[in-house]
Amino acid sequence: MKITWRSNNEYSEISLSNSNLITVSKDGVWHNIRITHGVTSGKWYWETYFNNFAFVDIGVGTINAVLHKYNERNSHGWGIYVNGYVYYNGNQLNYSPRINTGDLISVLLDLDNGTLSFWRNGNDLGVAFNNLLGKGIIYPMYSAMFYPAPPITVNFGITPFRYAPPVGYQPFDIIAPRISSPYAFCETDMKLF
Repeated sequence: MKITWRSNNEYSEISLSNSNLITVSKDGVWHNIRITHGVTSGKWYWETYFNNFAFVDIGVGTINAVLHKYNERNSHGWGIYVNGYVYYNGNQLNYSPRINTGDLISVLLDLDNGTLSFWRNGNDLGVAFNNLLGKGIIYPMYSAMFYPAPPITVNFGITPFRYAPPVGYQPFDIIAPRISSPYAFCETDMKLF
């Protein structure tokens, strides 16, 4: 089973292509989308490529994350926005230089230690959040607003990563014990980058 953006329970104004790996927001309202599977432990890695500039946030969230508004404005989502700020529960922190077209953001989710970190074009930006322990099932998420939001492309590990994950981190798209969403569907093979 491959990991992709989940298509059957998300807000209808995000369209998916390339086997549910490229996302586009269809209107001028914030929308969120989760992947098909979540995790409660382990160290996980995936990459997100910014094909064009967009009002985009990438990160993680719980099953309780609101899908029809900006995810990191509540206590169920953590992420980095294109302005380089990280957001959680309505709070923001200047974390990184602005994300630009062509940038590749690596996401490093460490649920053994409760941290979320990011790399920008292979450069370690450090720990953004350290409050993910005990939050339940965590899903990679994407938020977008703008019509039409230019797409991002995600690689959960079905193809080689541009940057090698740190020692101990697994690609999100591996056969491993994980928790399937009650909304999981049968995904298809995909090719990225």
